Formats: sequence, structure tokens, C-alpha cells
Amino acid sequence: MNFDNNDNSPEINQALQEVVSKISGDFPADFDLWQVSKEVAKIGWPAVKLLLELTEGSDSKLATHAAMIIGELGDDRYIKLDDNRDINLFVEALQNKKAWAKNGLYFNKLAIAPIVAILDHENSEVRYAIAEALGTMGDPIVTEPLIFLLADKAPEVRMGAVLALEKIGDIRAIEPLSKILNDEDRRVYDYVPRALLDLEHSQVLPNLDKQFNQGSILIAHSITDFRVSVIRDLEGSGFEVISARSPENAENLLRQFYELRGKNVDLVICYPDMWLTREGSTLEKLQANPQYQNIPFVFQLDARQAPENATSIDTIVGPFKKDELLKKLPIWLKK
Repeated sequence: MNFDNNDNSPEINQALQEVVSKISGDFPADFDLWQVSKEVAKIGWPAVKLLLELTEGSDSKLATHAAMIIGELGDDRYIKLDDNRDINLFVEALQNKKAWAKNGLYFNKLAIAPIVAILDHENSEVRYAIAEALGTMGDPIVTEPLIFLLADKAPEVRMGAVLALEKIGDIRAIEPLSKILNDEDRRVYDYVPRALLDLEHSQVLPNLDKQFNQGSILIAHSITDFRVSVIRDLEGSGFEVISARSPENAENLLRQFYELRGKNVDLVICYPDMWLTREGSTLEKLQANPQYQNIPFVFQLDARQAPENATSIDTIVGPFKKDELLKKLPIWLKK
């Protein structure tokens, strides 16, 4: 492969060559997906353009690994590409049903207009991919197009819209979702109650102190199943549970709670990927604010470690079990 591209500096061409060399090996033995993704993000558009070319190439291993990197760029909240050139390449890939295309559109508002323009695409697989892509953008601005897809004739498209609305967390979706609680398709029927439960807990309501006398807990986690599991475990136990799906969302809810109640939440259960935000603002900065610094944090860990500089009262590895959670909560809340 020729890396003597006159449009790039020698340093960028050298960096591109190193990226291709790494992903030419076997995964995961020869390269770290997240680390290479960070290198690609640092290079910017030239690297993304190269990866796009590789996904269409004859080398199946390179094509697969290039698609994985594009997916990681979309899925990992620590990485953000700033270059928005040739967004139509991603939209075209979306229409051609490339599985990685939706990730290339992650948090990219410039992609909204061209995607919304094909909401009525004749192929239901493409409409499903559109729902997924809109969901990965993580921005309430796409709520209305997704509500439109809730009425799609194809059940898989309706299911995709439900999951996307669940990801975005815009409470405007509560009423439209309530209208399809009895959807005739089993998959939609199963997912809607979960989405509604999560959304209903994604807001701070005033004057609930007497109703929830055991304390208030913010669950800051990117995985819906985890948030919903904790909500279900604590329902009826006297705890107010607030659900946050992104770092920005968690920060906003913590501020809203203080403004409405004149006090802080009693506990934050936080996954490490909630610590950093795309814009550089962090829960660490919020925790350093004297107004919020006394909020106790518990980190739920998997293979990741608790973030550096994080002040926590405890960590727990793996998924919570209801009995374990109810046993630990009184201990955490006394600290």
C-alpha cells in the first residue's frame, strides 16, 4: 500500500503506515483495539478515510479490522472525531447496509439532515439501520424522527426506534411509547416497558422527599439493562432512583436535583465511562465543586479500573445482585 500521499504531511503518512501495520495482525493478539482507535482519532480525517477504503478492499482481515476501528470510534465515549468531511460516505454506507456505518455517524449532527431525508426508504433493513444510527448520535434533536419510526409498518424498525429512544433518554418519548405498549410484535411488546421505566426515571421531579424516605440514588451507567435492573430492584424499597445514561446527562441531573430540592442526591453509583464527557467537562470537576463534593460515589467495575482522581467510598466488581445491593446501601449512605 502506497502511503506517499502528497495531500498529507510525511508525519501523517508515517502514522497511517503504522496504523495499517498494527491492524494487519491478528486480533486481539497483535493489537489493542481501543489504543489503535485513539491513534486514529488523533490523526483525524486522513486515517478515517483510509479505514473507509480498507473496508472496501480485497484483504478481508484488514477490512474487518478497519470496520472494527470505525465501530470503536463510535462506541467509545473517550474518543471524538472533529472532522465532518464527506459525511455522505457514511450515509451511503448506511444505505448499503454496512454494519459499521452507524458508528461513523456517532454524535455527528451534520449527518441528521441526510439521514432524516431517507426515513421512508423502501428497504426495511435500511430503515432499521437509520433508527440505530439516530440512536448512536445520542442527541435529543433526533427524537422526533425516531417517534415517526414508531409507526413504521415493519416491526424490526419499530423495535429499532424503541431502542434508539431508550438510548437518547428524551422524556418527550414517554407518551408516544405508551401508545404502543400493546404492539402486536412480541419484540416491540417486550422492549417498550423497559424503555418507559428507564425514561420515567430519567428526570428529577419536585416534592418527592416524603414518598422516598430512604434516600436518593443516581445510577450513572451507559448500559440500559444495568440501569433498569437497579431501578427494578429498588422499586418499592423507599429509595428514589434517577437514571443517567451519559456523563453530560449525569451532570445535568445532579445539578437539577440540587436546584429543585436544595440538597444533593444521597449516593451516585457510577460506571467508569461516565467520568469523562465528550466536551472535556467531567464529573471529576463537578465532584471538586464544594457544592457537590460531599456526594458519595460508588464505582461498578468490570475489567476497567476506577478513574484516576476519582473519590469513591467503595467499588464493586461485576453486576449487582439485589440482595447484595440492599445490604450495601445502608452502609454506603452512612458514609
